[in-house]
Amino acid sequence: MSVFRDIADKLLRTKAKDHGAPLDPLEDLAEQSPDDKKIVAHIRSKIDLVRQTNSRIAIEGVYLTNVAYLLGFDGVYYDTTYRQFKNTDPKRKLTRSRFKVNKILPLIQNRLSRLTQSPPKYDVRPNSNSTEDKDSARLALQILNDVFDRQRFDEKRQELLMATMQGGHAYVQVLWDPTLGKPMIDPDSGELVGYEGDVRFEVLNCLEVFPDPLAKTIDECQWIIKAKVRKLEYFQEKYPERGHAVKEEDTWLLSSLYDLKSNALTSVGIVGAQTHDQMRDSAIELVYYEKRSKDYPNGRMIVCASGVLLEDKALPVGQYDIVKFDDMIIGGRYNSESVITHLRPIQDQYNVTRTKMAEWVRKLLAGKYAVPDGANLKQESLTNDTEVVEYTPVPNAEGGGMPVAMNIPQIPPYAYKDLETADTELDYISGVNEVSRGVLPSASIPASGLAFLQEQDQTRIGVQTTRNESGYARIGELALRYVGDNYVMPRLLKLAGQGLEYTVKEFVGADIRDNYDVIVVPGSTLPTSKVLRRQDIMTAWQTGLLGNPQDQKVRMKVFQNLEYGEIEDMWKEQALDEAQVKYSIECIEEGKIPPMDEFDNHTFHLMEMNNYRKTDKYKELDKAKQGIFKYVMEWHIQAMTGIMNPQIQQSRMMAEQALKQLPQQGQMIQNTINQLHPGSPQNQGQMPQMPQPAQAPQAPPPGQF
Repeated sequence: MSVFRDIADKLLRTKAKDHGAPLDPLEDLAEQSPDDKKIVAHIRSKIDLVRQTNSRIAIEGVYLTNVAYLLGFDGVYYDTTYRQFKNTDPKRKLTRSRFKVNKILPLIQNRLSRLTQSPPKYDVRPNSNSTEDKDSARLALQILNDVFDRQRFDEKRQELLMATMQGGHAYVQVLWDPTLGKPMIDPDSGELVGYEGDVRFEVLNCLEVFPDPLAKTIDECQWIIKAKVRKLEYFQEKYPERGHAVKEEDTWLLSSLYDLKSNALTSVGIVGAQTHDQMRDSAIELVYYEKRSKDYPNGRMIVCASGVLLEDKALPVGQYDIVKFDDMIIGGRYNSESVITHLRPIQDQYNVTRTKMAEWVRKLLAGKYAVPDGANLKQESLTNDTEVVEYTPVPNAEGGGMPVAMNIPQIPPYAYKDLETADTELDYISGVNEVSRGVLPSASIPASGLAFLQEQDQTRIGVQTTRNESGYARIGELALRYVGDNYVMPRLLKLAGQGLEYTVKEFVGADIRDNYDVIVVPGSTLPTSKVLRRQDIMTAWQTGLLGNPQDQKVRMKVFQNLEYGEIEDMWKEQALDEAQVKYSIECIEEGKIPPMDEFDNHTFHLMEMNNYRKTDKYKELDKAKQGIFKYVMEWHIQAMTGIMNPQIQQSRMMAEQALKQLPQQGQMIQNTINQLHPGSPQNQGQMPQMPQPAQAPQAPPPGQF
């Protein structure tokens, strides 16, 4: 290590006591202190260290070459030395010929569709067996799904996985964006004081992150640097104290230049993929993340641009908020392989054969003629575009006579075989088999055989989906940590449950109670066939494996799993009953007696309340609330009995007898009623009246109808 790096490292350690303190305002780079300049120079030296490694240089060229192949170019490579695209054959012209076929793009689209077809199913594990932690874990799961929906994480997943296939690996960073959320208005002045802020997900390709060159995984990195090109207005708005000191700079960081050059590729060609206009009024933002240590218990985050130190603070959540995703992992290597890299040679060979066959057809489709010497034909008589021939007959001339059509040779069969072989090799390397493309080996194959083929088709892609599930779980954990730390003001959580059940409730980040243990259900992101899945569900339902086939709840659950779309109206009555039972239980949990009516669905109430009685939440209720709960169940039992057996007149007596058996609980319930509902007859120390059995209708007097 050089003397400069020793001094810089010592400087970073000695500034630990001032870590996190606000930086002094700055209007010009010349006003910056020498210590701040040394910190910025130290970060630049870290980037230079990564840029000089062979693996970094190689991946920069691979990334841009893969992007060019995705766009339809072939036979090209990106020269990192001269920073331009070159042709593997110097005699060829860089263009997208209409005689070529882009086979890589549809294969990658197919692969991307399979990887994103099934969204991950999350779960949050509580920190303990307490009811509070279990409720907080359920709330955390609802908040997490809400954040993913609002930030459109499904679109981010598509962008992420496409970036992994282009460069071999990519990243997702979980950030806290203070510009998101509802605006906050000062009630006195009416001025905008800021926004609520919210969690944001940012996809980073392999060129935008500079990891520790000695690390094999992101967890082993002692430091990570993120580099992105930003407009000057960005710095002035995000860093108001020092952002005005940031000035325009050139593309000294080649990785940023490469990323802009890939965005400049057009159908006109790739030689003119220039980036000068894109870098105008821009600078490169460098964000340095340092792993937590003894000197920095919560890690360190330093932001600088064009030599200006903009921010120096602890890591927002005390750990790296960048998650790495891989395409094709290689043991012992940080940089993974891209599937496009291995498809490029076959694409070149395919297009060579395809182009020659197209030229064959273009030149020989009009036919060729053998013309004897002396026919005195005009130069334009025989062309590739016409079969009209003008000639001057020479009867007595040697070799004279009219032109004779030649036998045009056919394209040899091995040329078509070469194309078929290339197609097969492309599918094999990319992992797209016949089942993935909807091609069956036989039309008479049974459902079990088709399921077996689909399972085998998922074998190769399962390696990547398993690793992706771990990454999604890590993203969910980071998102909840940001929510727990930054959701200070009450937020609204809008939930749409089963049927017509809707819930809107307020919460703050502290309600999560540090329940950040997010997992993804293993195998939930594997691509599945809806046809086979529906058949399996119907078979399980008909055989009773899912419960009683005549049960309304079981049938509604089956319909939801079949994914047939709008089914809420089909179970409207069921949904209303569920909402009523849920409200009754909430009243009991608050110590209130819920409203009860003889026309309620008593059977459903008893079934749902009995299920609740078996849970831990019921055990956490005090004696008074448990007494109210049992009383409500007894009330519905008597109401149901009175409806089914009108001759029984014992409903009130049985209820009173139940209260006599529990005199203490009955007195507690009566006291609760008196406190909560004073003034009404049933609330003056008396229980609600039991519904009386229906009386048999009396016959009308003679002569009346």
